[in-house]
Amino acid sequence: MAQGAREGRKLFVGSLPDGIADETLIATFQQYGQIEDVFVKPGCEPGRQSAFVTFATNQQAQYAKESCDRVLTFPGAGRPCEVMIARNQGLFGQQGPQEISPMFAPAGPVPRARSADVASDAGPRKIHVG
Repeated sequence: MAQGAREGRKLFVGSLPDGIADETLIATFQQYGQIEDVFVKPGCEPGRQSAFVTFATNQQAQYAKESCDRVLTFPGAGRPCEVMIARNQGLFGQQGPQEISPMFAPAGPVPRARSADVASDAGPRKIHVG
């Protein structure tokens, strides 16, 4: 999938009821397109629950945003949800892992230190990269 088709696939959903489950969000948003990921932010203050919903395409995300913003309500929420395209799409919001792996291929595999190679009584070591 081209990078342009991957941009804008992640939605921020705010004003959710406390303790909302991933399954509830999936059931609600799957009518707007194929959902690839749901992340409910843990440890939010009471009354400030939010989540991120990632769709397969930016068109599906835009459709969900236009259909749900300030209209969608969940039981236990004090007001309609705020639904917007997430400002920071994150690394995997724009490029999938299969598209990123080739970027690291020129460096080759990173050798791992064997436990016999590392002295357990040695302190921290400085590594200069550059």
